[in-house]
Amino acid sequence: MKKWRWYNWLGVIMLVVGLAMVIYNFTPGVRVWLNQRDASIDGYTSEQIASNTEAATGQTFAQNDVKTATPEEVAESRKRIKEGKDKLNLLGALYMPEQRASVSVIAGLSQSALLSGAGTFYPEQQMGKGNYPLASHNMSIVGPHLLLTDMINNTKPGDKIYLTDLDQVYEYDTYFADMVEPTRVDLVDMNLTSPDDKAIVTLMTCNWDGSLRYIVQAKLVKTMPYAKASPDVIKGFEGA
Repeated sequence: MKKWRWYNWLGVIMLVVGLAMVIYNFTPGVRVWLNQRDASIDGYTSEQIASNTEAATGQTFAQNDVKTATPEEVAESRKRIKEGKDKLNLLGALYMPEQRASVSVIAGLSQSALLSGAGTFYPEQQMGKGNYPLASHNMSIVGPHLLLTDMINNTKPGDKIYLTDLDQVYEYDTYFADMVEPTRVDLVDMNLTSPDDKAIVTLMTCNWDGSLRYIVQAKLVKTMPYAKASPDVIKGFEGA
């Protein structure tokens, strides 16, 4: 039998360490995916969403407290959601067909909200009125198709964005998509409107290292009852 030399053992150790690093980096993506599944609007009614909207004032809306989520914080968030310690107040869903992005809209800017869907900036913001800003964490470094990651550098003027509270569907047309400095807080002002004075939705997520913000803004072009929305749009929401 051939005797193993030190470099054989070194190769095995490096392989094990490499696999451990892959698993360490991949696990947060799985946890966020599970968070999104737990925060799905499937099975919700418009009445439940309306009740959650009324209770939204009890959530965390401190913008200055938002920070990049570490793998440890993702794990803690997942644990708290599973144990029912972090209640996610679902307010509806968002669907971006061109980006194939579908997430639930969740009250507040807590880590769990930003790691489960798109969180709201203000307790009093309303779909279809003024500016409706939403944010989520960038998870591109741990996996594809998570949260709002697919909109980064992949959104152009004219792209559709749909919001729903399961009572109405709000259709928006994108007019702005770009990286901006973190100081551009004016873009999430609740009273901001489009250049032609239409109600808007503003989507925000960070770049990969958190140094910049990717902003997408779209103006309201149509409102319709949920029951009259196209089957493709309804199916898109059901992915949230």
